[in-house]
Amino acid sequence: MTTRSRPAIVVAATPTSNGDLHVGHMSGPYLGGDVYARYLRATGRQVLYTTCTDDSQSYVVSTAHRRGLAPDELVRTSMAKIERSLDAMGTLIPGLPPIDDRYRATVVDFLKELHAAGRFHLRKVQLPYARNAGAFLYDGLVTGTCPSCLASSCGGACENCGHPNNFDELLDPKYTIDPGDTVVYRECEILVLPMEDYRERLTSYYAARTPRWRPHARQLIGELLSKPLPDIPVTIPGTWGIAAPFPETPGQIVYPWVEAMPASMYATWWTATQLGRPTAEVDELWRADHDAELVYFHGFDNVYHWGLVDLVMLLAHGDKYTTPESNVCNEFYDLDGEKFSTSRNHLIWSADLLAEVPRDLVRFYLALTGPEFQRANFTRESLHTTTTRRLITPWNDLAEAIALAMVGVDGTRPLATTEAGRWRAGSVL
Repeated sequence: MTTRSRPAIVVAATPTSNGDLHVGHMSGPYLGGDVYARYLRATGRQVLYTTCTDDSQSYVVSTAHRRGLAPDELVRTSMAKIERSLDAMGTLIPGLPPIDDRYRATVVDFLKELHAAGRFHLRKVQLPYARNAGAFLYDGLVTGTCPSCLASSCGGACENCGHPNNFDELLDPKYTIDPGDTVVYRECEILVLPMEDYRERLTSYYAARTPRWRPHARQLIGELLSKPLPDIPVTIPGTWGIAAPFPETPGQIVYPWVEAMPASMYATWWTATQLGRPTAEVDELWRADHDAELVYFHGFDNVYHWGLVDLVMLLAHGDKYTTPESNVCNEFYDLDGEKFSTSRNHLIWSADLLAEVPRDLVRFYLALTGPEFQRANFTRESLHTTTTRRLITPWNDLAEAIALAMVGVDGTRPLATTEAGRWRAGSVL
């Protein structure tokens, strides 16, 4: 199969359904993935551009508590807002797939296959535990200090440096919902996927593909591979998410981050169905014999997950699935010199901006100034001056010049060309 005829699957990082997409989100994976998908389509490639909401994340629980909402209500309203924003931006994503029984079955079947093959190990780990609430803490439910860079961080992985901090690694842990609650450590038995078991395949994979990564993300991958690789939690003692189907871990849920690969397969299947290209099996288009070009778009804070965790989840299935040919990773996009922040209300929602400014101008400016290799900054003043100088004025000048050159297209002074030529000239005008 030639490159030109190969199908392509472009996946934008699955957005957490705890709010809308602000301009910082949109400038990265969602617009970037759309530009690439449009490029592929323009060159004659068959492309599926897709994503789906990440409803199981613990950030849904913490955000819902902060807003005084039930988690399922927050998920429902957030999904509608995210879908509206993607549509307003004019992306090729034909909508967001429902997180329904078919989705949950896809996740469970993907994991049960690995469980049956003996890929998961039972581990006793120390987890932060909120004594008064009687709850184990992970990811968005716990904050503290990153053990790698000493920046403020939530559990799981540090947004600042990108390094993981699973289990008891986060320093000075606090319960996000109740910072005054006493946090201790308690032992818990969970299922894990040992990433170290896949070191040889990871090393081989990145030896061939790291040139396709941007430098900062490539550096982080190198740092992570230079030391012992952590175990990937597969189950976790929690109450929000998909019930873990394994007898060894009764009452636990599927760790949210291991949903990403089956979720992306499900989203690909759903998108193909929406476009009139249904498949019999949900994972069919991701199978190696389909030979699709798989490309991810995500932010730097997700390099560890999309670059290692999700890759190992595919490798653990042997040679069954394709692996990504590229990860396109963006840096952070600041607003007026400071990081976008939902909690501090320092943000601009994408839908609000698109309601004020024509979509073509927003797409042009975000594509021009997006944080591809380093942090970038958004200001409304720059949006106005840059699009006026680089897009609006040149196009209007061109239109005016063409109009002057083509006086008579309406028949008053016909151009000295054929009738077909005059028709084409009129089309250009």
